[in-house]
Amino acid sequence: MSRKGMSLAVETVIVLVLAAAVLTALLYFFRSSFTPVETQTHLIQKQTELCQRYLARDPLCKRENFGAVSSSIPFGSIDQKDSLRYVCNKLYYEEYCRTGANNDPGSPKNQDYYCAAKCCASYGCNPPAPKAP
Repeated sequence: MSRKGMSLAVETVIVLVLAAAVLTALLYFFRSSFTPVETQTHLIQKQTELCQRYLARDPLCKRENFGAVSSSIPFGSIDQKDSLRYVCNKLYYEEYCRTGANNDPGSPKNQDYYCAAKCCASYGCNPPAPKAP
């Protein structure tokens, strides 16, 4: 009894299984390596949206106006996604936006102001430098 026809079918199945495994590994690799880019793109889009909303209400970026303006945009905490503080902290403004940052000692509102001002600087917000203690 000859098994030549049977060996061709087994070899074909083995090649198909290996091809599927390689394809799955490649898809996993490319999906995981492009995810951070998608996240970074989403953060930049959110920064653009929030900074434009901020500057529409306070085009001169004055500290005196920040209290009224910050209540109309989601400034939020560092853990609250889609808030300006969260987005700016993720986009490398943590020096200004982390909780307890020493931008203007003694006033959390001033800290919030400098976080928003530095994060939105490329959109036209140009605040004065904080005063030395």
